Amino acid sequence: MRRSLLVGALLIGASSMSSAAEVHIDEHTLCPEALRAFDETDLPAIEEFLRFVQGVFDELNARYTDQEKTVPTAKLNRKSIEVPIILGFCRQHPRSTIYEETAYAYSGMRSLRTPLSSGGVGVPTKKQQGNDCTSRFRDCTSRFRQ
Repeated sequence: MRRSLLVGALLIGASSMSSAAEVHIDEHTLCPEALRAFDETDLPAIEEFLRFVQGVFDELNARYTDQEKTVPTAKLNRKSIEVPIILGFCRQHPRSTIYEETAYAYSGMRSLRTPLSSGGVGVPTKKQQGNDCTSRFRDCTSRFRQ
């Protein structure tokens, strides 16, 4: 009896270890997989997540030739700022894929690095002078009477 329990425990342990080692993340993997990996501190899954995100960032960087508009291609690790941003997006959109949320984080980070004067976003203009009817203490109705 004791031997069969030991064998059963070994088989369960071996099957759980082999499933953790077979982690594969692709463009169709849903966000809960990444969240589970970080919540359970599943190191092989976390490493696969980081490799996948790095690949997506590299792929998106290759699409942009202007170096000012790309996100740095430094090696991502668990402490990189991109990781909690992507995980936060995944928590907000659990039915989304890791790829979609990574691309969304990339575009947000890219827009943060784009100067205000480029990309159609103008430099802030001077504050316009208020017209006489904006004050609540002035009677603006006479202006519209004819």
